[in-house]
Parts: sequence; structure tokens; C-alpha cells
Amino acid sequence: MARLSRPSGILLAGGASRRFGRPKLTEPLDGAPLFHWPLRALLASCEDVVIVLAPDAPDPPLPA
Repeated sequence: MARLSRPSGILLAGGASRRFGRPKLTEPLDGAPLFHWPLRALLASCEDVVIVLAPDAPDPPLPA
């Protein structure tokens, strides 16, 4: 029987945060940057994860 591979995931994090009023990428939520929450969920269920950032965005801090 063929083994199924896990899917790949894409985290879209390139928005301007105009409505939020400040960068959501590093906004803290329960002790971690906001984007760590969906990233951890993707890492737990996907083979590969791609994070899409705005062209001028700094490299985000990745979870340990």
C-alpha cells in the first residue's frame, strides 16, 4: 500500500495591517507572536510550510 504524504501549507502574512493599526506579525498573544499560532498548527500537520511576507517585511522570529 502506498504511503500518503502530508500536505504542504502556506501562511499568508504579507498584509499591511492597516485596520489593525500595528504590525500583526509580531503582536504578542499569550506570550508568543500572533503569527506563531497558525504557524505551529501548520507545522504540526504539514510536511512543508511556506511563509509569505511583504517584500519589505523583516524576517519574523520563528518558534523554537
